[in-house]
Parts: sequence; structure tokens; C-alpha cells
Amino acid sequence: MASDAIPDDLRQQAADMALFGDAISQDWGGLGLDLVQDVELAMELG
Repeated sequence: MASDAIPDDLRQQAADMALFGDAISQDWGGLGLDLVQDVELAMELG
């Protein structure tokens, strides 16, 4: 049966690239993207 779960290795790679904190301030370990950049990233990643 197919699963919609994200594979652990892919999830870890996304976390390593700080993609879970894209709109979080760089002071707190995120990327510090603004709203436009956040939407562009989401569109690019699908």
C-alpha cells in the first residue's frame, strides 16, 4: 500500500537546509525569508 509519508532521509535533508524555518528570523536559526520569498520557495518546491 502506498504511503503519503515523507521519507525520513528526505525530511532530514529539508531540515538540514533549514526549510522548516524559512520564515523564522536568522537570529533564531531560520532563513529569515519575507512573505514573497516564502511563497516563491513554496511554489518552487511544489
